[in-house]
Amino acid sequence: MEKNYLLLFSMGFLALWLSLSSIVVYCQLPSGIPRGDLIVIYMKGRVPNPEWGNVWIPGATVGTTVVFEPLYYYNVSEPRLEKIIIPCLAADLPEYSDDYTRLRIRVKEGVYWSDGVEFTAEDVVFTIKLINRTDGFAGTSFWRTWLKNVYAEDKYTFVIELKKPNPRFHLLQFTEIMAAGSLRIMPKHIWERVEDPLKFPFFPPVSTGPYKLKDYDPNGYWFLFERREDWYRTGIGKTFGKPKPKYVLRVYLGTTEKELIAQARHELDFMEVDVKLLKQAFAQNPYAACYRLGWPVIRIDAGGHGPAYNCAKYPFNMTDVRWALTLAINITEVDITLFEGRAGLCSFDAVSNPFIRGVFKDLYLPWLRNFTLPDGYKPFDETIPDRLAEWARLQGYEVIGDPRDLIGDGWWRYDVEEASKLLEKHGFYKDEQGRWHLPDGTLWKINIVCNVDDPLFSTMGFVIAEQWRKFGIDVTLDAVPLSVYTKRWQLGDFDVGTTGIVVQTIDIWRHFQSLHKNYYKPIGEIATSNQMRWVNDEFSALLDKLSTIPPFTPEAIRLGFELVTIFVKEMPLASVWDGRGMVMDSYVWTNWPVYETNWYWEIMENPVWQLPMLVYLKPSGNVPSSELYVEYVNVWFVRDVPKFIGSDGSTYGPYNIGDKASIPKDDADRLVSEGLVSLTPPTYNYITVYAKSDIPQFRGVDGKTYGPYRSGDVMIIPKEDADKLLAEGKVTATPTIPGIDEIIRGISTTRDSVASLKDSITTAIEKQTEVIEALKTSINNLQITLYAILAITIITAALTATTIKTKKT
Repeated sequence: MEKNYLLLFSMGFLALWLSLSSIVVYCQLPSGIPRGDLIVIYMKGRVPNPEWGNVWIPGATVGTTVVFEPLYYYNVSEPRLEKIIIPCLAADLPEYSDDYTRLRIRVKEGVYWSDGVEFTAEDVVFTIKLINRTDGFAGTSFWRTWLKNVYAEDKYTFVIELKKPNPRFHLLQFTEIMAAGSLRIMPKHIWERVEDPLKFPFFPPVSTGPYKLKDYDPNGYWFLFERREDWYRTGIGKTFGKPKPKYVLRVYLGTTEKELIAQARHELDFMEVDVKLLKQAFAQNPYAACYRLGWPVIRIDAGGHGPAYNCAKYPFNMTDVRWALTLAINITEVDITLFEGRAGLCSFDAVSNPFIRGVFKDLYLPWLRNFTLPDGYKPFDETIPDRLAEWARLQGYEVIGDPRDLIGDGWWRYDVEEASKLLEKHGFYKDEQGRWHLPDGTLWKINIVCNVDDPLFSTMGFVIAEQWRKFGIDVTLDAVPLSVYTKRWQLGDFDVGTTGIVVQTIDIWRHFQSLHKNYYKPIGEIATSNQMRWVNDEFSALLDKLSTIPPFTPEAIRLGFELVTIFVKEMPLASVWDGRGMVMDSYVWTNWPVYETNWYWEIMENPVWQLPMLVYLKPSGNVPSSELYVEYVNVWFVRDVPKFIGSDGSTYGPYNIGDKASIPKDDADRLVSEGLVSLTPPTYNYITVYAKSDIPQFRGVDGKTYGPYRSGDVMIIPKEDADKLLAEGKVTATPTIPGIDEIIRGISTTRDSVASLKDSITTAIEKQTEVIEALKTSINNLQITLYAILAITIITAALTATTIKTKKT
C-alpha cells in the first residue's frame, strides 16, 4: 500500500514538475502577442504572494516594481558631472537653502497616474508624511531622523525642512542609482482612504510609470506589463521618450540552466548567469552578448560583495576574528575556480569599483600599501591582478591594458598563519583534527545565510563556506529564498550573511550612511539599515560631519576616503569581489549598452533602473511585430510648427522657432524637406541692413525678438529675415538716402531759412546803422563841446596872465 501511495505521489509530482518545467523552461510567451512587441527579462526569484504591490513594507517581495518612477536618475555612464543627475518626475534639480536645512523641488507638469489622475507635489508630501508616521514602513527611521517638516508650496512644488543640514539629501532619498532604489511615491487619492497601510496590498498598483500590469501568474512565476497608451504623460516619456517594447514580461525560470535554454530559443532577452556558464551561453547562442567585448567579459559591479559579519554576536564582535576569517580566504583560487579569473577585486571595499576608482585611487593605493594590522602585519597583496591576468592569457583570452584597470588593484593576502595568530591571541585553538574551538572549548560553528535566488550571492555563500572549512571551521550554509533571507537578515538571525555595499557615486556618505550607529537594533528587532549591527563612534561622527558638506567637493572626497579607511580597518564586511554575468540576446532587441563602445546606460536587474534602457533599445526586425517601429531623432525647429500627429500615432507640438524635440524620423524627414526643422543645431548668418521705414517688433528665424526699428535705424538680423524685409522693400542693404520729396522739402526749408537769415541780417545792419549815426552825432556834439571848453580855458588863462602883469606894473 505504501508503495502504491509512493508511486502515485511520484507520478503526481512528475506530472506537476513537467507542467511547470514546460512553463518555466520554454517560458510559454503570452499568446496573441507578437514576439517583436515583447521584451522578456528574468526575475531573481518566484514571488510568493503575487497579489502584493505594497513596496513600502520591509522585506516584501513585489513583482510589480517596474511600474514605478523616481524623481531623479543618476547616470553612472555620464562623465560630465553637470549631466549626471537626470530629473525624471522632478522638473529640475533641487534648490537648497544656504544652510542646507531646506530643499525645494518642483515636479513635472502634465504627468498622470495610470488611472488618469494628475500627479502633483501633494502625492510626494503625502507619501513622506505617511512613511514618517507609520511604524513598520521601510524608511520610517530615516525620515524620523531627518524630517522636520514637508509641505506643498503649490500644486507642482514641495518643500522639505530638515532637522540638520544635509546638502545631498536628494541623492539619498529621491535618486535612482543602479541597484540603490529611491522613494516610491504613493498616489494620494488612493492611499488617503486606506485604514491600515501595513495591510493594504496595493494591487493592482497605480503608478506614474510608462507600463501598467496586464496579467500575472497566480503562482508568482511571471508578470506581464503593457505600455500605457498615454506613455507621454509619464516621467520616463517626458524625460527619455517612448519605451520601444509594447510589453514587458518578467519571468522566473527556476535555474540558470533553464534560463540559458530559454535564451538560446530567443525566449529570454536579458538574464544573469553564473560566470562559469558564460562559455555555454555564447556557444549555444550566437546572438548572446555580455557586458564587455574582451576579458574579463563580465560586468564589474558597483558593489563590494562578500561575507558580512553579525557584529552583535560573539565572536564576530571582535575585529581580530573578522580579519582572521578574511585572511583565510584564498581570493585567487576562488576567482579562478568559480569565476574563471573574471571577478573584480574589491581591495578598498566597493570604492575601488570602476565607476569611481579614478577619483579615489591616488588616495587609497598609498594607504593600502602602508596599511598594517595592530601587530604590524601588512595584509594588502597587489600582485593578485597579475596572477589572474596571466591565468587568463593561458586560457586564450586577450588581455588588453593593465589588469588593475580591468579587475582591480589587488586584495588581501591568503595567510592562514597570520589568521591563526589573530585567533590564538584571543584563546581560540585547534584540536588534533585541525578543528577550531572557541576559547571556552566549544567547537566553533559558523552559520552562513545566503539568497539562493541570486546567482552571485548564492555562489558566494558556497565558496566562502568551503574556504573556511578548509581552514578548520565547522560551517553550515542556509541557502534560502530572498523573502526568507531578507527576514533573517533584518532580524539578525545569522552569523554571516552574503551581501554587498553598492557604491556608484563619489559621494561616500550616500552609500555608507546606513551604517550609522543610530540605526543599530538589538538582535531580534527588525533593522532596515545597518543589519550587520556594527557600531563605531568615530565612523558615525565622521558621517555626521560629512553630511553637512556638499557632495562631489574635494573636502567631501577626502572625508569619504577617511570613512572607508575606518570601515576597512574594522572589517565588518569583507568585500571579496564584484562582477555579474549579464547576458543579452540581440536576436529580438538590439542596441544594448556594452562597455565601453556603447555605454549609454549601466545595465542592471533593478526594474526601475531598466526603464530608460527600454527607450534606447531597437527592434532587430527578426521577428513579427504588430507595431510600426519608429526611429526617433532630435530636431531643431527653424519655423513655428503647429500640433501634429506623428507617424507613431502620438501627438507632437505645437513648437516655436528655436525649440528642440525628439520626433519620429519619418516626420523629421518631412519637416526637413519643408524647411521647418534642422537635424543639427542651426547656425545663423547675421548681416547689417538699414530700415527704410518704421518696422514693428518681430521674431527672427533664430527665435529671438528684434525691433521695433525707426526709419534709418541700423539692423543686425539673421540673413533670412533680412532677405524677407528686402523683398518687401522695408530695408536696404546700404545706408538709407531720403526720397526726392524729402530733398525738395529740405531745399525749400533751407531756402526759407536762408531768406529769413538774410532779413534778420539786413534788419540788424539797419539797426546798427542808426546806432552808428546816433553815435556819430553824439561824438560830433561832444567834440564841439570839448572845443568850446578848450577855447574858454585858453581865453581864461590869457585874461588871468594880463591881469597879473598889470598888477606888477
